[in-house]
Amino acid sequence: MYQYKDHLGNIRVSFGKNSTGVLEIVDSNDYYPFGMNHLKTGNAYFGQDSFKKYKYNGKELQESGMYDYGARFYMPDIGRWGVIDNKAEKYSPMSPYIYAGNNPIAFIDPDGNELILSFATATARQSYENLVNSSLGGGNMKLFILKYKGQIHIKLLLI
Repeated sequence: MYQYKDHLGNIRVSFGKNSTGVLEIVDSNDYYPFGMNHLKTGNAYFGQDSFKKYKYNGKELQESGMYDYGARFYMPDIGRWGVIDNKAEKYSPMSPYIYAGNNPIAFIDPDGNELILSFATATARQSYENLVNSSLGGGNMKLFILKYKGQIHIKLLLI
């Protein structure tokens, strides 16, 4: 089984060999921004085979329609976690239920514990930081992006 993933880790297309040994598409996925799968004809929304269970951010889609992130279960239809963030104090300006800082294009949350900026290059990260800082208005709040042991950590500080 071969899978094509996008920059957020979403499994977009799964390939497998058919009975004659020719590679063919066995599952394809298109997502709304917060991870709900576009329903379409052909492939099933809930696959029975294990390779079809891994979808948005490469996480296992449960029969309940929630994704298992390890620390928490995510509900893509409403873009929220099913339980409160166990690190809610760290992100106090945000709701403890929002997914990816309410910005699933810029951030990912690989295991339900921590936001990580999804941009691949330092230039893209810097551009996003500048955009956020300029849009916060009045300099009351600043977004700091810290790199520690290869991970990007987001810090919001009141000034």
